Amino acid sequence: MKTTGIIAEYNPFHNGHLYQMKKARALSGADYLIVVMSPDFVQRGTPALLDKWVRARMALMAGADLIIELPVRFAASSAEFFAGGSISLLSSLGVVQSISFGCESAHITPLADFARFLAQEESPCFKSLIRSFLKEGASFAKARFLAWQKLSGRQDPDGLLHAPNNILAIEYLKAIYQQNIPMEVIPIHREGAGYHDTNLESIHASDPGKSSLSDSESARSSDPESPHASASGIRLALSRGQDVRAFMPSFAHQLLSDEYARGRFLTSQSLDLPLHLKLHEKRSSLTQYLDVSKDLANRIDHLLPEYTGFEQFTDLLKTKQIARTRIQRSLLHILLELEKSDAPMQVSYARILGFRKTAAGLLHSIKEHASIPLITRLPPEGQESPMLREDLNAAHLWEILAAANAHSMVQNERRRRIIMI
Repeated sequence: MKTTGIIAEYNPFHNGHLYQMKKARALSGADYLIVVMSPDFVQRGTPALLDKWVRARMALMAGADLIIELPVRFAASSAEFFAGGSISLLSSLGVVQSISFGCESAHITPLADFARFLAQEESPCFKSLIRSFLKEGASFAKARFLAWQKLSGRQDPDGLLHAPNNILAIEYLKAIYQQNIPMEVIPIHREGAGYHDTNLESIHASDPGKSSLSDSESARSSDPESPHASASGIRLALSRGQDVRAFMPSFAHQLLSDEYARGRFLTSQSLDLPLHLKLHEKRSSLTQYLDVSKDLANRIDHLLPEYTGFEQFTDLLKTKQIARTRIQRSLLHILLELEKSDAPMQVSYARILGFRKTAAGLLHSIKEHASIPLITRLPPEGQESPMLREDLNAAHLWEILAAANAHSMVQNERRRRIIMI
């Protein structure tokens, strides 16, 4: 039995994701595809556009066999911890022989060489060089790359090592080397728009008199050769009332349409009020939360009177030394009350969100070989592990905000049932 793992957010699911799934299965010869998917909050420090159950259904309809939730502590963390937690989770299942991920480079060797260096290099000189480049205003990824260049004398004329998808690919590889996991790597060269590309010139504004998410029967097919756009571009187009059907498989667009029609979607602006309240409530103890340094806590306290919204406050807090996404994650950690811990960050369970009925053999094999518990039913209230309680609290917040947006009842996370297709 061959099993390949994919790590994703699907925020939302689009043609590029479908292309990756099909290529991963073809190149690996996998009998099963397992997706480790971000929950209701994502790595850039914002709410997911759609809830995890809808996105899990999209992935299953696209051909994934099993969807497992990545705990929010990892999902809303830096690229290093996002990748490390995801790789650890896939490895702990005991059945995954390979991992497939997208990258901007068609050549994996430069990425692998850099990742091996990072997995082994802990010298004071390397760390000192990183700090010096950070002080000059470089992002962490670029500072680390420049430090490596200086120490190794290596060059990167094509800029492969600090392209967005390649940065995450490097972290996946680094985690595999650090954790000494015998896992085959199957890179998929990214097609179409770049990871952060929001310029969807082929998308035309919708008729002002019609919803951009209507007429689902005319949505495009799930042909993987359909136009590829970034998830960032799709979200931006949606915020502008533009039609995105050309960039999503028809089934994914239909689910997106249904959720928009009900008002069950969130944006970063959805955090404006709850974050403001939380910051006022916790302003004297902010350094207890993940990624919140003393300097950042002081800036938050000093600038809090000028707060008007999540994005505005993020821009206000940004400095040359602290990237925007780092601040967004820090603010989200405060909102979700994700506290620092001296214990190693390890995924201690695998919670199933959905699976295909044809994957019964896969589930049986995981139950037999996994080194962590497989959660198919939540424990009684009060008996959850601290990490699982964090996940449930995050899901509850997303649901409260979505219910308010949709003017509907709040759905109880404990009553949600695993999706079976």
